[in-house]
Amino acid sequence: MITEAKYGHQHEVNRIFLLKREEGQARTGDFLAPEQKQTSDSSKFPQRSLPERAQFARMAMMLDAFATFFVNWLGELIEEEVRMQLGVEEDLRTLKSRVDGLQAFLRDAERRNIGDDSVRRWLSRLRDVMYDCDDLADDYNLEVERRKGQEQGSSPLPGSCASSLRRCRCLPSCFSCFPFRHEIGMRIWKVNAELEAISKEKPELLLPETSTSGNDAQPWGGRLDRETSSQFHEDDVVGIDLEAKELVDRLTRGGGDNCHIYAVLGMGGIGKTTLAKKVYHDGRIQSDFQLKLWVCVSQGVTPTKLLKATMEAAHQTCGEVETLELLTSKVSKLVENKRFLLVLDDVWEGKIWEECLRCPLQSGAVNNRVLITTRNEEVARAMRSKFSHNMKPLPSDEGWRMLCKAFEEDKLTRVQKLRPIGMEIVEKCKGLPLAIKAIRGVLARKDPSEGIWRSVLESQLWKLSDKELPQEVMPALYLSYEDLPSHLKRCFIYCSLFPEDFKFHKPNLVQMWVAEGFVKPEERAIDVADDYYRELVNRNLLQTVPDYFEDWGCKMHDVVRELALHVSKYKYIYRGTNNPDEAAGSIRHLTIVGKGDPTVPEIYKKNKCLRTVLLSKNPSVTLSDDFFNTLRRLRVLDLSYTGIDTLSASIGNLIHLRFLNVSFTKLRDLPEDIQFLRSLQTLRATGCKFLHRLPNGVARLLNLTHLTVADTQLDQMPPGIGKVEKLHSLYGFVASDDNLRELKDLAVLRRVTMYKLEAVSGKAQAESAVLGNKSCLEFLRLSCSRGPRGGQWEDLQIQNIEDVFEGLQPPPKLKSLHIDGFFGGHFPSWITRPSLGDLKWLRLEDCELCEELPPLGQFNELRVLHLRSLASVSTVGSQFFGGSTAFPLLEELYFRDLPKWTEWSGLGRGSLPVLKKLHVVKCPKLKSLPEGLRRATSLRELVIEGAKKLKVIKNLPSISELKVSNNRKLEVITNLAELKVLAISNCPSVRETNGLDALGHLRLSAENMDILPSWLAQITSLQRLDLTCSVELLRRCANDGEDWHVISRLPRVEARSHDGSKFVSYVKSPEGLYIWSFVAGCSAPWALDTLVHLPFRYAHA
Repeated sequence: MITEAKYGHQHEVNRIFLLKREEGQARTGDFLAPEQKQTSDSSKFPQRSLPERAQFARMAMMLDAFATFFVNWLGELIEEEVRMQLGVEEDLRTLKSRVDGLQAFLRDAERRNIGDDSVRRWLSRLRDVMYDCDDLADDYNLEVERRKGQEQGSSPLPGSCASSLRRCRCLPSCFSCFPFRHEIGMRIWKVNAELEAISKEKPELLLPETSTSGNDAQPWGGRLDRETSSQFHEDDVVGIDLEAKELVDRLTRGGGDNCHIYAVLGMGGIGKTTLAKKVYHDGRIQSDFQLKLWVCVSQGVTPTKLLKATMEAAHQTCGEVETLELLTSKVSKLVENKRFLLVLDDVWEGKIWEECLRCPLQSGAVNNRVLITTRNEEVARAMRSKFSHNMKPLPSDEGWRMLCKAFEEDKLTRVQKLRPIGMEIVEKCKGLPLAIKAIRGVLARKDPSEGIWRSVLESQLWKLSDKELPQEVMPALYLSYEDLPSHLKRCFIYCSLFPEDFKFHKPNLVQMWVAEGFVKPEERAIDVADDYYRELVNRNLLQTVPDYFEDWGCKMHDVVRELALHVSKYKYIYRGTNNPDEAAGSIRHLTIVGKGDPTVPEIYKKNKCLRTVLLSKNPSVTLSDDFFNTLRRLRVLDLSYTGIDTLSASIGNLIHLRFLNVSFTKLRDLPEDIQFLRSLQTLRATGCKFLHRLPNGVARLLNLTHLTVADTQLDQMPPGIGKVEKLHSLYGFVASDDNLRELKDLAVLRRVTMYKLEAVSGKAQAESAVLGNKSCLEFLRLSCSRGPRGGQWEDLQIQNIEDVFEGLQPPPKLKSLHIDGFFGGHFPSWITRPSLGDLKWLRLEDCELCEELPPLGQFNELRVLHLRSLASVSTVGSQFFGGSTAFPLLEELYFRDLPKWTEWSGLGRGSLPVLKKLHVVKCPKLKSLPEGLRRATSLRELVIEGAKKLKVIKNLPSISELKVSNNRKLEVITNLAELKVLAISNCPSVRETNGLDALGHLRLSAENMDILPSWLAQITSLQRLDLTCSVELLRRCANDGEDWHVISRLPRVEARSHDGSKFVSYVKSPEGLYIWSFVAGCSAPWALDTLVHLPFRYAHA
C-alpha cells in the first residue's frame, strides 16, 4: 500500500512564498569601473558583506524608480489648470521638490552599496511612503478615467479607481466632486509630512560626495546596445560526447534484471541534465526502447504528482484520477510488456523508488532502464543504482570553447586575442557549464577589449564566500546577475515567484511584467517586455523549451532560481510549521504552490497591500468575498487550473487589477462586475469548457490588451468589443454578422483567432472587419465548425463561405496563417505571394472540398508548411510549386491525410533547397515521389506512412533517416547513399534494398513476419538490427535456427514479440563472444524462468 508522503529537504508541496515589499524590485551592479571604485569611501559605516550591501543598493534602486515616476507625474499635475480647483498647488510643488532631492541621495546610495542598519531602516520607511505615492498616482489617474467615462456615458465605477502608471491629461471636472478633492488633498499633505520627517533624518546619514555623476553607474566602461545571440541549441553542448556514448552503451546493453537503474551524479550547474538529454535523444536509445519517458522530479514531489507526471510524459491524461491506487494501475498498464527507458531528472529523495515507482514498473518487459540525475550520492545508493557516472568539471580548453560560442563571427578574431584572460575567467568558473554560460552572457554584450575582460576577471564578486551565497550558487552567477540593468533585475527576480522547474509561457510572463509596472507605461510596452524576455534568454538566465511554438516557453535552472530567491530574500512560510504572523503586513507578492487546502490561508488579511497572488494548480481552492474585499491593491491574480466554478461579484472591487487568469477552470460565466476592472490589461480564460458567455461589461475594459477565450463553449462575443481599441491579441473570437464590423476599430491587433465563420452571411460582412488594414497583424487563424448536421454542405453555403473568406484578406505583413474547417471549393485568391510575401508559417487543415492547392511555392519567406485533411486534393504539381525555384526557405513540409492524392510532380531544379524534414502520412493513393526530390540536397528526415500504392523510394542522396510504415506495396528502397537509420513497419512487399552503403541501423517490424526478408543479407554495412516479429521468427533467429546465418554476422540484435512478452537479444563482443538474453515463454531450449546470460563462441554451437 502506497502512502501519500511528501519528499523534499525541509520543503512541502503546499508552501507559500512571501516576498517582502523591499525585495520585489531590482538593483544595479555591485561593482564599478576601477576609477569609480577608487572614489568610493564607506569608512563612516560598518563593513558589510557584498550581498548585504547589495541588498541596500537594491532597495535604493527600487525607491529611485518610484521617485522618477512620481516626480514626472507631479510635474504633469502641476502644469494642469485643475490645480486651482484642487487648492494644493503649493503642497504639490513642495512634494516634488522633496522627492527630487531624495532621488539624488538614492542614486548615490545605490552606487555605494553601504549596508549600515540605520540607513536600511531609513530606506525602509522611505519605501513605505513611496508605495503610498505610487498608489496615490494610481488612484488619481483612474479617477480621471472614471470621470471621462461618466462624461461619455459609460457605467460608473465603484468608488475611486486606479489605472496603470501611464501619462494622462487631467480634466477640470475631476475635482468637482468635493469628497475626492478632500481625499487627494489630505493624502498629498500626509505624504508631504512623512517625507519631511524622513528628510530631516537624512543629513545624519548623508554619504560623502563621489566623483560620479547622478546617472546609473555602468560596469566595465558602460553598456553597449543589446546584441542578439543564439539561444540554446544542441551544438551549444561541449565536452560530454565520450560520457554520453558510455552511458548509451550501458543503457542499451542486453541482459540483466527486469529494471536496472543508472545514475548521473554531480553538483548543480555541472551539466547532469544536459548529459541526460543528449543520451535520451541518441539514435540508439530512440530505437532500442519502445517507450521513452522523461520526468522532472524536483523537490517536494508527492507520489501522486510523480505518477501523474509519468503518465503525462507518455502524453496520457489522468483526468480527475487522484488516488494512488488508480494512478499506480495506470502506470502499470502504460509500461506493460514494453521495453522502456525512464529518465528521472533532479531526484532529491531515493525513497521515491521503493515507495512509488518500483511496483508499477515491474509490469514492463525485460531490459528496462531508469536513468536518474541527482546531486546526492546517497540517493543513487538508496535506489540501488547499478552504475553511477560522476560528472567532472569541463577541462579548461572545453570551457574556453563554450565561452567563445556566444560571439558572432566578426568578433571571434578579437576574442581569440583575449584567450589568456579568458582562460583565467574560465578557471574561476571551476569548469561548471552553467557558470561559463552565465559569464559569457555578460561578456557577449560588451566590446571584446582587454580592459573590459580584465574588469570582469578582477571583480570583487569572485571573492564571495560560501557563507555569503546559497549552496551551489557560484560567484559567476552572482556576477552575471549584477551585470543586469535595473529593469532586467526586476523581471529576473519576479521569475522566482514560480515553483522549481516551472515552465513559463512567454506571453503570460511578459504580460505579468507589464501588469506589475516593470515596463515603462507606453503604447508598445509589450514589445519592450518581449525584448526583456529575449535578453534574459540570451544571457542564459532563462532557458527556452523547444516544444513550445516560437520559443514561447522557458524554464529557469534550479541553481539560477536559487540565486533569484537569494537576491529577492524570499521568506518561506510552511503551513503547519512556521508562524504566519512573521509575515504580517510585510509582503507584496504571494504564491501558493501545488495542491493546497480548499481555502486560501488567511494570511492575506494581514497583508492588504498585496499586489500579486498566484494560486495556479490548486484544484480545490475557493475564494470568499472577503478575499476580493481585502486585496484592493492587487495587480496580478492567477487562478488557472483551479477548481473554481464561480467568481464573486466582489471581484469588481479589485480596481487596480491588471492581469486575471482563470484558464482551465470550471467557470460557467464571469460576473458582470468585471466591467469595473478598468485597469485590466490581460484576461485569460483558455480551456474553460463550461464557459458559455462573457459579460457585456468586457467591452468597457478599455485598457484591455490581451483577451484569450479559445477552447471554450462561447457562442457569441459581448457587444461593443470593438471599443476595446488597445487589444493586441484576441483568441477565440466567435464570428457573426453583428460583431465582425467591431474588429474594424481594433487597429493594433497582432494575433487573432476567429471561429464559427460559417455564421457570417456574406463577403460584405466579412470585409467590414477590414483585416487588410491591420498593419500590426502577425498571426491569424480562420476557422469553421466541423460540418453541418446533415453531413453535407449546400451549394449556397459553399458559395457563401468562399465569399466570407475572400472578404477576410489579411495584411501583407502577416507572419503566420492557420485555416481550418474551410468548406469552400476554392481557396481565397489572396493566398498568393504578392498578398502575403512575409508569411513564414502556414497550416491548411480540414478543407475538405478544395480540389487544388494555391501556388504556395512562391512564398519566399515560408519556413514551415502543414497540409492536413484535404479530402479532395488529387494532384500536387506545377500549380502548387508555381515555378522552378519553389519554397526557397522552406525547412519543414508535412502532408497528412490526403486520401485522393495520386500524383506529385512539377518539382523544379531549384526547388526546396533548404528542406530538412518531409512527412507524407495517410496518403493511400500516392503512387510515387517526384523525381526532382533528389535535388533537395538538404533533406535529412523522410517519413512515409500509409502510402499504400507507393512502390519505390529511390535516388535521395542526402537523407540520413527514413521511416516507412503501412506501405503495403512498397517494393524498392534504393540509392540512398547517406542513409544511416531505416525503420520499416508493415511493408511486406519490400524485396530490394540496394545502394544503402551507409546504413548502420535497421528497425524492422511486421505483424505476420515469420521469416527474415531475403534482402536483409544485401545490407553489408549493417551494425544493428531491431526486430519486432512473431514468436516463430524469434525461434528462427536463435542459435542454430533457420535464420541464424543472417543474424550471426550482425554485431547487435534486439528481437521481441509484438506483445513484448518474449524477447531475444545479443551483442557480439570483439573477441567473438555472444552475450545472449532470453525471456520466459520461448520454446525449448530457450524456455527459462528467469533472464540469463549465456556465452557462445563465434561458431554454430
